Amino acid sequence: MMINRRTLLKGLAAAPVAITGAAAIGQHPASAAGAPVGPQPAPADLSYLTASHFKLAYRTTTRTGTVAPYTQVINDIQLNGSLPWATVDDVLNSANRTGVKWDLDMTAFAQGWTWDPSTNDRTGGWVPQGITTSADYADVGTYNGRRVTLVSWYDNLDDTTGKGARISFVDMTNPAAPKYRHVLLVEPFLDPSTGGAGMPNFKAINFHAGGLMWYGKLLYVVDTNRGIRVFDTTKMLKVTANGDESSIGRQSNGSYTAHNYAYVLPQSAAYDAQTPTGGERPIQWSFISLDRTTTPDSILVGEYGKPEEPADHKRLFRFSIDASTRLLTATSNVATATSAIQIDINEMNGATSVGGKYFISRPNGNAVGDLITWVPGNNVVYNELPVTHPEDLSYDKTTGWLWNLNETQGERYVFARKISLLG
Repeated sequence: MMINRRTLLKGLAAAPVAITGAAAIGQHPASAAGAPVGPQPAPADLSYLTASHFKLAYRTTTRTGTVAPYTQVINDIQLNGSLPWATVDDVLNSANRTGVKWDLDMTAFAQGWTWDPSTNDRTGGWVPQGITTSADYADVGTYNGRRVTLVSWYDNLDDTTGKGARISFVDMTNPAAPKYRHVLLVEPFLDPSTGGAGMPNFKAINFHAGGLMWYGKLLYVVDTNRGIRVFDTTKMLKVTANGDESSIGRQSNGSYTAHNYAYVLPQSAAYDAQTPTGGERPIQWSFISLDRTTTPDSILVGEYGKPEEPADHKRLFRFSIDASTRLLTATSNVATATSAIQIDINEMNGATSVGGKYFISRPNGNAVGDLITWVPGNNVVYNELPVTHPEDLSYDKTTGWLWNLNETQGERYVFARKISLLG
């Protein structure tokens, strides 16, 4: 159910987010590349929805093949294949690619780099989407003393032949030459074709991996129509990298391969999207971020909506998260949104909030992008972002930097901006 602006102002004056203005934020004409405009305020056409209508159900059992606990299947794969467990440190220490420092001409620029030019990471079939850092992992901002960045990619091939999705584990100890390695995301299952209860196995996950958030040992990755997939980073496995990019899972000789990747990160749980109880359109899970400035901590998720799509394809949702369990706050394993806002901003590709201020990235068509800022009760403000197709956002409160990345083939950057200098 939608609550319009007039009803909200009359009946919900104490709501945590105020509303101003009436005009939609649509496709704003961008200036020519290389000539960024200053902050431009504009009114926002937005409405509150009933947050309690939007829910996620926590699931810890497999969905493919014989139903079994994910953790049990992961352990059985490790035992059956005599596979070594791998830690985040193991992956970082075995980094096989090196990024290149890159300075970008943009307001409030803090730090930036681009992918290894000797590989296909700047081109072709794999496309970067989500970003999170060790500032999400732990309040101190580091993982075992290192600053670390994680980036998700999806394979831009068709679902039948593609390799699914992967995560880049990036050691930012030397920001001028970040070291990284890709790890393939996989879904464990008991293969019913092997008879009996089924052989423990895994497969690639063909999904967009549009955003991610690393919170303690758990990595949350949004799945467009399903909800959120959860991966336990203490349950990574080292597999056989035998040069065969076509094989995945258990092989006839008993080994496990993963499209020639040396490490896999198996899914350990999921938050399955439930049909909204109020008749609203189901959530499109396009991006996710962590907000450590709320009490309790919370996640912000939202939707990518094209200019021609209606306003209910352009929404932001918030769920509380428990810092002790690293799981969403839930009753009987069902998590309920604490906030739901419909905001008519086209093509949102990432959003986060810091101290009540929202930051939203969007590509703005095929021109340079926008970084939109908004304090509830005020106009939204857009700042031109001189890269094309910006994606997910992640905030590091230990530095005051807002991390972003873009997906444009041949011009892919990972960069941070100082939020204190943004409009």
